Amino acid sequence: MKKILIYSGQDQIGDAIIKLPFLFYLREEFPNDEIIWMTYSGTVYNKELSIFIKSYINKFYDNTELNLAPWKKISNKYDLKICRPQKFGLPRRHHRRFCT
Repeated sequence: MKKILIYSGQDQIGDAIIKLPFLFYLREEFPNDEIIWMTYSGTVYNKELSIFIKSYINKFYDNTELNLAPWKKISNKYDLKICRPQKFGLPRRHHRRFCT
């Protein structure tokens, strides 16, 4: 089983609704893998929208206030990482196991 980490700055209701198709597609492509959703601040996925996504996201970590140093340390534990690289001041690029 692979571990997939998605890092999002924050997920207010509008942001979260726009990301739902991506989340549904991701689960369809990786049906048996563990999907972890991590945010810098809060997310409505484990609150208001939890009824819609409970079978799509396995774990939540919100309000992490994560920056570049801890990101580099924890990101090696995951098979696929998806985030906005600008959050960490990184350039956009494609990598075998890292999507931006």
